[in-house]
Amino acid sequence: MKLKIFGGRTKEKEELPENIRVLIKKYAEKHHVSYLQALKELIQKGLRYDELERQYGKDVDSRELWDKRFYYLKIESGYLYYRLRLKEVIDELKTLAIRFAGVLGNLETCYKQCVNSKALEVELKRLEDLKEFIRYYLDTYVITVNRELEEKKYADDEDVIKFVEETLKKYKKYFMKE
Repeated sequence: MKLKIFGGRTKEKEELPENIRVLIKKYAEKHHVSYLQALKELIQKGLRYDELERQYGKDVDSRELWDKRFYYLKIESGYLYYRLRLKEVIDELKTLAIRFAGVLGNLETCYKQCVNSKALEVELKRLEDLKEFIRYYLDTYVITVNRELEEKKYADDEDVIKFVEETLKKYKKYFMKE
């Protein structure tokens, strides 16, 4: 069956290229419809795609837009990244606080070696305030957050990593087919 496409106001006729006809025929066979019905459906789908493209922009075929699993995979991997990054930051903060406490201890020793009693009392009071600040800092930001991370309150890191790896394997298989 040869299908002729008529131009707008001109009387020119164009024939569909062979590769397009083959695609339409495959679609018709796949969906068990006639060639003409397949052409109508494909034109309707093309127009719908054009509407979606105008609505969502050029990324209308983005997997994130249509496949929520891909979107959630990105969220889970982001969650995992920041959770692991937070552990690194806590370790660094712990090291910083311990070093700062050591410096305060050395300063206290230096001040105690000074004999001027008025200045010594003021400086020792300031050092005690700084020590209290370090204790508060360690309790609030290092120990408490570290304990919360170890509680696995929201998700077990190993389970999240396994899930992300499994999902990546599925997507790899899916993309390798195409």
